[in-house]
Parts: sequence; C-alpha cells; structure tokens
Amino acid sequence: MQTSESPNFSFNCIVLISAIFFAGYFLLKCPLAFVLHKQHVSLLQAYSISSTANILMAIVSVLLGTFLRENTNQKFFLFLGVLFSTLAIFLLKTFNFIELLCGVGFYVLGGSLYFFNIIIYINKLLTDPQKRQTGNYKYQIWINIGGFLGGLLFILEYNNDALLNEYSLFTCIISLVFFALVYPSLKDERFNKKILGWVVAKLVALYLFIFLCLYFGFATQLISFFVFIVAISYSLYLANKTNSINYFTLILLVLFFSVPYWLGYTILFNEFFHLLDKNAYHIYGLTANSIILIDPLANVIFGCFILKVYQKRTSKPLSNLSIGMAFLAASFIILVLGLFQTSTPQTLLPIYPIVTVLLFSCGEFLIQSTLNASVKNLLTKNENINFSMGILRSSRACAAALGYFFTWLTVGEGLRNENIVSTHESYLYMITAGYILLSLAAYYYFKRRIKLVC
Repeated sequence: MQTSESPNFSFNCIVLISAIFFAGYFLLKCPLAFVLHKQHVSLLQAYSISSTANILMAIVSVLLGTFLRENTNQKFFLFLGVLFSTLAIFLLKTFNFIELLCGVGFYVLGGSLYFFNIIIYINKLLTDPQKRQTGNYKYQIWINIGGFLGGLLFILEYNNDALLNEYSLFTCIISLVFFALVYPSLKDERFNKKILGWVVAKLVALYLFIFLCLYFGFATQLISFFVFIVAISYSLYLANKTNSINYFTLILLVLFFSVPYWLGYTILFNEFFHLLDKNAYHIYGLTANSIILIDPLANVIFGCFILKVYQKRTSKPLSNLSIGMAFLAASFIILVLGLFQTSTPQTLLPIYPIVTVLLFSCGEFLIQSTLNASVKNLLTKNENINFSMGILRSSRACAAALGYFFTWLTVGEGLRNENIVSTHESYLYMITAGYILLSLAAYYYFKRRIKLVC
C-alpha cells in the first residue's frame, strides 16, 4: 500500500506531473525556432535564439550545480520550474520581440530548474541501482507520453493563429495546479525558509543573466565553449585530487556520449520542423510536421520493450550507450540519403524522416536514461551529484553551439534568411562520421579500461 510521503507514492506523482507538464512544455522543447519564425522572427535569428536557449539551459544548469551544491530539497525548485515554464508559454503568444525574449528567458530558467532537479529527485527516491535504472526508464516513458500529447496539441495549433499556444498553456496550468495539490505529500527533505530571500536574489540575477545572453547570442555561444572547458578541467582536477576513477569515467561519458548526442539533437530538432514543412510533402492529408509525433511514440514503445527486457536480466550500461550511439548514427545516415535524392522543395519522401525519427528516438531513450542513472552511481554525495548534472548540461551547451556553427557554416549566404535546411548534406556527413568513430572509440576504451556499473 502506498502512503503519503512514501518513495513509491512520490515517484508515481512526480512522474505523472512530468507527463502532464511535458505535454505543454513540448512547444518550448522541440519546435521553438519554428514557433519564433511564425511570430515574424527571421529564420536564422529564430535558429540563433533557439540554439542560444539550449546553450543557456546548460550553462544555467552548471550554475545551478554551484548555487544548489548543498541543497537537499528538490521539489520546491521543481515547482518553480513548472511555474516559470507556464509563464514562458504565455509570453510567447506575443509578437513583440522583447516580450518574446522574456518568454524564452523564462523557458530557460524554468526548464533548467525542472530538468536539473527531476533526475536528482528520482534517483534520490530510488536507492537500489537496478530500481534506479528501471525508474529512469519509466520516467522517460511517461514524459514521452506527455510529449506525444504535446505534439498533438502543437499540430492542432499549427494552422490556427487564434489557438496560438492556447492548448499548451492550458496543459501547463493543469500540471501546476496538480503539483500544488500534491506538494505537501511528496517525500523530500524540508526546505529551509531562512534562505528563501537568498534564493530569490539568485534567481533574479540568473534571469537577468539569461536575458542578456539571449540578446547577445553570439557572445553566449563563445562563452559556452569556455564553460565546457572549465567544467571538464575542474572535473580532471577533482579526479586528481580525490584519486577517484569515477570523475574520470564521468568525463569520458560526457565526451563520448553526451556531447555527440546533444550535437545530433540540436541539428535534428532545431531545424526538423522547418525541414518537414519545406521539403516533405503531406501524407494522406496530414501536414508533414505530423511525423514528429513518431518521436515520443517510439520512445514509449521502445521504452516499454527495454523495460520488459531488463525485468529478467541486468542492465549493461556500456551496451546501452553503444547501441544508442549506433541508432543515432543510423538515423542521420537515413536522412542524408533522403536529402541527397531531394532536388526541389516538398519532394522528400516521408519514409526518410519517419525512419530517421524512429532510430533517433530509440537511441535517445537508451542514452538519456543510462547517463542519468550513471551519474548517481558514480558519484554518491549530493553536492557531487549536483556538480555532475551540471557537467552533463554543459556538454549540451557546447554541442548546441557546435550545431548552430555547423548550420551557419554550411548554408550559402543567400539562403541564410530563407530555406536554411536545403544544403544540410555536408555537415550531416560530418556528424554521421563522428557518431560512428566516437561509438567505436568509446566501446573499445570502456571495454578494455573501465568497468562501468549502474
């Protein structure tokens, strides 16, 4: 029997909240550049803002790893994350550029707070390593159920300006209300109200920092490289200071798996909606953008399959990560083949983006859930876990900057404000080759040098 404040009750509640929340948050996560472009922001500028937002999500997570280093209460910051994200969707209904930037700023702050703390909270509730891995699988399944619903809501809003963000906003409000109702019953250590003023001051300072970085996007992209180098260097320092192989293993996980995954994610989803809108024809009367629904659906189905497999056998993290990288590499190879055969707009056969999304989703599920579980098992102290989550997020910042750089570099000057996705082949080849090489190198190194246990 599950009682109030029991780990199982808290886990089930927070996973359900995450699913509802993600249905609304989907608008901010995947089609943000596409939404900004519909709000009369130029395409290249929309890509720049979206990429900078992804960079800032990571940089802010690194800062949160410092600010919340000794924090032992996650549910308070999870609630703030839902609140700020709801406010972000509300502000994205405007056509004023400064208000749009304010909305994106709240998206960065809210998303950073939520996704930084949710993995820590889930891993804290589930103390057994195998249950923790299973719990992360379940979490991924449920947020993708929410993502599928969010995709449906986005498609309903797609061609109706009168419904601009309405369904997504309503869904986020529902998750916020539900969170408020169950908040007292969620198991967690008591929040120290004495530091509330200090927390508010830090969050205000963070938001101002986020807004300035969004306004000066190019500088932010340069900063992301600096932050990533500093984070990796500090991890090497800790590895040497503590004489612990776990910090070194964390660095290898970041370089071999986290950076390539986020690079592929940035390139695929930052531009995928526009690619489908301009290059793929409609399917049985549905818009080409309907293909994006395959991503969360495939995550759910594949996740249930993986969950069933590991009910009878022990999860092998290295195998999960290597197979995940192979899926990601294959997804880009398929898309390259499709784009190579596309000569004019709206002639891309739907089978290519469909298979691409299917393969990417499977790889995403394996990599994300395994990396999240590995952090807790490698570094057990709370302050070290917070820092490690920041490291994982800093890899996202570096990858997002690289993704935007590849986009800008490989698109002709005359196309940068129009169909920016028409010459993707060159850097897609580079990314595909990189995935294959990194997968082989990571598997060889980990297999021979390090025993990774989750």
